[in-house]
Amino acid sequence: MNFCARLWGLEEAEEITFDFSRMGRAEPFTMTLLASELKRFTASHPGTRFHSDGHRENTYPAHMGFFRAFGLAHGNHPGETAGKANNPPLTYLNVEEIRTHAADAYENVGRRLSANLVD
Repeated sequence: MNFCARLWGLEEAEEITFDFSRMGRAEPFTMTLLASELKRFTASHPGTRFHSDGHRENTYPAHMGFFRAFGLAHGNHPGETAGKANNPPLTYLNVEEIRTHAADAYENVGRRLSANLVD
């Protein structure tokens, strides 16, 4: 959360470099939050050139789809790897599709969401 607050507090700049050299292994929720904020931040600064350092050494986040989730061409795409039940990779979900399937099957949306995460 501290990183997100600092990110949005940055002054306008022509170039910004993100240094991932100390990132290490992060939990899936943390990677999801950071990828979402980085994607939103970079999209809201179209005139800024973004660079990254230290990402090549971070094999776990790359495997889980973290870097590609916010637009960096490194590692797997979200949903590309199977992951594990207690550590699923980052995955894009279509909320409307989940709601429709749940309604068609007379299921709770949460149950349908859980089924999508396990599949």
